[in-house]
Amino acid sequence: MIHYWPNSDKIHMVPFGFRWPASLTVQLLWNLWFFGDTTKSIGPFRNICVKADLTVNHDKVRRARCAGVIEKMIAIAVDGGMIARARDVVDGNSQTVFVYAYDQLMTQLYETSRRPEDLVIDTIYNRLKKNMRAANNITTAA
Repeated sequence: MIHYWPNSDKIHMVPFGFRWPASLTVQLLWNLWFFGDTTKSIGPFRNICVKADLTVNHDKVRRARCAGVIEKMIAIAVDGGMIARARDVVDGNSQTVFVYAYDQLMTQLYETSRRPEDLVIDTIYNRLKKNMRAANNITTAA
């Protein structure tokens, strides 16, 4: 799905005026990332070009955070043998891969058995960064 913007000779992946959705749950992001939003004629969000399609800095930050969470989940799914690479996520296996990767991610991020069911991307991203900083401090101190 491509879009043309007024006064632009470029092809865009999103309609003019598109804003990256705020407060996405991980499940919703997963679906948008791989399959897009057909109600708005937007293809997979992974194909949205930061430079060409996102005009607001905050949207660029949101997209980067979303990409970070998805990349981590894909790495978990690959390590677990669910898929070989990101493009192996298709309509037929998407939910199974998501459930596996999300459960493993929650186990890594939250040490207790009482953890939230589906968090928003910003919460997961911040927790990932916090855990990575803590791991780097342990490695550096050793």
